[in-house]
Amino acid sequence: MNSFGWKSVLWFVAILGSGAARSGTAPADGPVPVPTTAAQFDRLEWTKAHEGERLDLHGYRIVWEDRFDTLAVASDRKTIATAPAGTRWFAPGHPASGHEAWYGPDNEAGYDVLGLVDDAEGRHLRMSLLRDPDSGRWVSPCLQTVDRNGQGFTQALGYFEARIRLPDSQSRPVRGIWPAFWTYTVNRYTSSHEQMVEFDVIELYGGMPADATNRQTHSAVHLVPNRQPLAGGLEKRMHKGRIRTVDTLLFDGRWHRYGGLVTHDWFIVYLDGRELCRIPNFPEGRKPRYLLLDINELSGGNAPVGQGPYHVLVDDVRVWAPPAQATHGSSP
Repeated sequence: MNSFGWKSVLWFVAILGSGAARSGTAPADGPVPVPTTAAQFDRLEWTKAHEGERLDLHGYRIVWEDRFDTLAVASDRKTIATAPAGTRWFAPGHPASGHEAWYGPDNEAGYDVLGLVDDAEGRHLRMSLLRDPDSGRWVSPCLQTVDRNGQGFTQALGYFEARIRLPDSQSRPVRGIWPAFWTYTVNRYTSSHEQMVEFDVIELYGGMPADATNRQTHSAVHLVPNRQPLAGGLEKRMHKGRIRTVDTLLFDGRWHRYGGLVTHDWFIVYLDGRELCRIPNFPEGRKPRYLLLDINELSGGNAPVGQGPYHVLVDDVRVWAPPAQATHGSSP
């Protein structure tokens, strides 16, 4: 049936009949009573059956946005209670990976990884991937919309979008750069046992040998056990990833809109308002989630050696809620 198997469909239909809330209603904030098992998650498959369809946000409304007129980013040592008024992001937040280290604003090392830039189109957020000249270590920022207690902006279902401009690979090779826009369920901070879900709306890998033209996008859904895993749940992290080759050159020095729509039924990925692919949703995937933006350095395997510094610009980040959905956390 199209691009995904019958087993995925049968499990998906069983969930639809379970009495859980439908798209457009606020899901319960209580724990998922029966965790998704490894076998159930493994049956989920991405499909491109709706590839190219236009994004339709009829009835949706914007509930949160940042146009980066100011740098509303606080250190992750702060909380909602202690951060300056108007704070929308905390950094570095999420633990770093690979061979780099993430830093926030006003870091003690003095790395200039975050800032605002002005051009003919207005003001934008600048995120920079830099190499320490002494240690050789890569440093960069990671921003998230909640503090270390999980307080801040979260949204369960809805459309999450970022307008991003990547370096131009036609004027200078891009190698080793790994920008991403993603979400993570806030129970990472508020629960010790509920399974967590990471939704990678978009990840881009500059200069990978398998993508010489820089036209590949990567999206993924991860199901992650918590510190005290639930009985019958996962024992280790699982993920379902999808690589798509698109007609558009992505490292082209131009603006593109990267979006992820989370409904009761689906995780759906969009590029410039057109669908790329989708995968069925599941109970843990309907929980409140926070947003993350980062730029990273590829490492290991056949990853290209980084040739930074690189600068990624973000024009805006916006979130839409479906009709009748409650917004969690801070107001827009």
